[in-house]
Amino acid sequence: RQIMCQKAVVFDFDGTLVNSAAMWRKTLETYLADYLPDNSRSYLDEIEHLSFGEKCCRFHDELGAGGTVQEVFDDLSSRVITGYANDVMPLPHALEYVAFLHSNGIQLSIASSTPPTIIRNALSNLNIADNFAAIAYTGDVGNDKSRPDVYLEAIERVGSVPEHSIVFEDAVFGCRACRLAGIRTVGITYKKNDQDTQELRRYSTIVIEDYHDPRIYEIENL
Repeated sequence: RQIMCQKAVVFDFDGTLVNSAAMWRKTLETYLADYLPDNSRSYLDEIEHLSFGEKCCRFHDELGAGGTVQEVFDDLSSRVITGYANDVMPLPHALEYVAFLHSNGIQLSIASSTPPTIIRNALSNLNIADNFAAIAYTGDVGNDKSRPDVYLEAIERVGSVPEHSIVFEDAVFGCRACRLAGIRTVGITYKKNDQDTQELRRYSTIVIEDYHDPRIYEIENL
């Protein structure tokens, strides 16, 4: 298989390259148990789109967690890094696909709501850190993933442009933002419910369950 034209590929991380939703939910619910013993689930659903740093601010300012926001950030960072190392696996065939793109000279970057230090640690655990040229973080660009800024930043950092780029994303709000910005998207439906799958179909160029789908290897046609 050969890549016929140069493109950049941007990956979301959580839920797109790794199956980390359960780890994140368990980690955050455990952390919030002392502050929201009864309704942490609905609270976390409401702030899902926020960056990690923004979540830490909300936990401190609204719930009284930690002595400072930095203490919340450091405590949760440590817990999440441990969670990635012990409880998180890549999506089926994701590592093979990343290696395929990298070996064909495609510039790869990550656009995430998780801080780069945590992402780099997790990428190192998966032995794919060297495949990614850049990590763009919503906390640095000033808008969450309901806006396309972080994806545009991830594209720009590898020297590409939106019309030559493709974003892999499992969040409906992320695919919607990319579509509004004219960026092609591959929606990831791995372990999604029917409603989320239908929404991803609405906003994505194509949807795939995992990286075994042969269409993503014909990337020049996407």
